[in-house]
Amino acid sequence: MTAVDIPVTILGGYLGAGKTTLINHVLSHALDVRVAVLVNDFGAVNIDASLISSRAEDTITLSNGCVCCTIQDDLGAAIDAQLRRDKPPQHILIEASGVAEPARMLRYVESWPGLSRHAVVCVVDVETIRERATDKFVGGVVRRQIGSADLLILNKTDLVDAEARSSVVDWLSGLASGAGIVESTWGRIDPALVLQGAHQAAASRYGELAHARPGTFFNATVPMEEALDLDELETVLGDLPASVHRVKGFVTDIATGRTMLVQCVAARRSIEPCPHAADAAPQALMAIGTDRKDLEALRLQLAALGAGNEAALNDPIRSGTRSARRAAVADGGAR
Repeated sequence: MTAVDIPVTILGGYLGAGKTTLINHVLSHALDVRVAVLVNDFGAVNIDASLISSRAEDTITLSNGCVCCTIQDDLGAAIDAQLRRDKPPQHILIEASGVAEPARMLRYVESWPGLSRHAVVCVVDVETIRERATDKFVGGVVRRQIGSADLLILNKTDLVDAEARSSVVDWLSGLASGAGIVESTWGRIDPALVLQGAHQAAASRYGELAHARPGTFFNATVPMEEALDLDELETVLGDLPASVHRVKGFVTDIATGRTMLVQCVAARRSIEPCPHAADAAPQALMAIGTDRKDLEALRLQLAALGAGNEAALNDPIRSGTRSARRAAVADGGAR
């Protein structure tokens, strides 16, 4: 245990809001604070190579004293690993899953010896947040994420005009009374707001929260072992049903052999080179949504792209393609 309890910030926000982009920014501009960032999706954290002093299987150590580690389904083990470091972090930032409720995670952290509660920071997508908050399947989770926040980061403000931004700010103020609201583009804010300036709300804010309905979220993970035609992938991603809220992962471009980072949120999508991705990053795509049938249909489409033949699209399991045999839909809650 450290002599002084380490403050912990929980970073929440719905799928695709920009949490990982914000983490990249904080790690690159962390002032003089040794920060440990615990993330679910290690491969998506694309840190500037000039900052990296060493890289292990599940940890990146930066030249500025910060580290980035995977949670790997065991938050307690990840926390203990940080507390045992020769130079423990001065602040821990935990990225919550896009469908998690940060306030619950914070209560878990508060009971851990050697840690202290700092704040809940919630990133929201200015363009889609109101639609998500009224969705009959996920709206309750989204509103509770917002309501538990000490600091709201209104992200992607370059995508809407000033009037729309002002309207969303007014709406958010009603959902999270007393929370600070900061506007940002690409998660570029002063890291001190996350690490030092997010004020602590009254303890009563973290009272009992209603449980989300079981089975609300489903996810499909498709190994993409073969290089892909990116134009074909663009076509599939450009025709996603509204029930699919998020697609992300790594694929190999058949034209160049480069690893590409795929990000798809609502109507926006990007497929960009990922020069700093770990060589061991799984070549796979993961989708999260609220309709199991739509996700299964998408799984088959993506498996067909990896197989590269029409037969796989019609019946990928029987076609015997390696990628399709390993693709699976997880019927439990999304990670």
